[in-house]
Amino acid sequence: MREKVKLPLLTLWGEHFGEIGEEVCDLAMKRMRKMAGDGAEIDGFNVEDHVEKTPIDEETIRTVRGSEAPGAMSFDRRIQVMDLQGVRRQLLFPFFGMFAPLFESTPIEKIGGSFGIENVTPPKIRRLARGVQKAYNGWAAEMTRKHSDRIRPAGVLLANDLDQLLRDTEEIIASGLSSVIVPASLPPGASRRRTRHWIRSGRCAQTDVPVMIHIGDERAYRRSGAWGKIPAFRPVPTETNEIPLDPFTLSTAHQPAENFVTAIVLGGVFERHPTLRFGLIELGAHWIGPLAESLDMWGEQFWRRLGKVLGMKPSEYINRNIRVSSFHFEPVHKYVERYGLEDVYCFATDYPHPEGGKDPLASHLSRFGGVSDSFQEKFFVKNAELLLPR
Repeated sequence: MREKVKLPLLTLWGEHFGEIGEEVCDLAMKRMRKMAGDGAEIDGFNVEDHVEKTPIDEETIRTVRGSEAPGAMSFDRRIQVMDLQGVRRQLLFPFFGMFAPLFESTPIEKIGGSFGIENVTPPKIRRLARGVQKAYNGWAAEMTRKHSDRIRPAGVLLANDLDQLLRDTEEIIASGLSSVIVPASLPPGASRRRTRHWIRSGRCAQTDVPVMIHIGDERAYRRSGAWGKIPAFRPVPTETNEIPLDPFTLSTAHQPAENFVTAIVLGGVFERHPTLRFGLIELGAHWIGPLAESLDMWGEQFWRRLGKVLGMKPSEYINRNIRVSSFHFEPVHKYVERYGLEDVYCFATDYPHPEGGKDPLASHLSRFGGVSDSFQEKFFVKNAELLLPR
């Protein structure tokens, strides 16, 4: 029996994002078919059959995911869903928009094969990345204006061009977007001096705009793609194609973010900008505790050098400035027992994506017996306020 793979809402990208949306939709479809394999049957998506016909009630918001979930398409209905979920404000991360850093950071010799792009040249890839970024950020700003502070789309930044990076940061802030995503696989500004210049400008810290890393461009972190080409790691086709759901991808997705956090913590970024808000989203939370422990060890070993730029232990900066969302199946209470950092871990639903789980609240609560009420309040409410200011 042939495996049937449902299309996500890619076919609507042209309607919302214009010509660049249609072009990237075609490329994403090629990528999806490649992931699904020759034996899979691609099931076309019919908007009229799926969109916003599911009633909004406690049962549907708990169990229905993907394109049929209530509020999957309509932000007005999404707010009704949030009301039933008890969610006051929600960060929104882009599927379409994440193609911008993915195009930018993937090595030129790999990107053609990954997406079926013909006649690959650096200018062509830059055009795609920049086109996606501009189209998505414009849409996100419009959605922000329409839906007040309840639903907060994050703007997308690209890393390679310092001057453009600085202009884009100012433009995103001026547009009213309340957070930005930076690529994890490339240093902002693409050089040590330029990275330092962007961070030292401090605009995001000055304006209370959180800087975040989201899963999506981690494939570019490894020069070779051979590491994941093992039969057991073949991605499983799902209703969403946001990320490949395979053990290798999900076990290593945090690595570029871990590298990024190491550089900015030990480099004294949070010492210079104590109000900078930094989020790590959909990368799991299992790794931040061991990283904090490791950085404290190396901070102590190199204190004669690092003491010039650090006024606290690295773990203290992480606890103060960084927030990490967990997957619904993670034993977060055990992380706190082992490593502390109880101000760091944040609840996330990833609604309406299937990988967020059907009932993440109940999933966490089932493991939280004996956990203090104060930590539960931090995990479900207080900690995320750092990434949702105002």
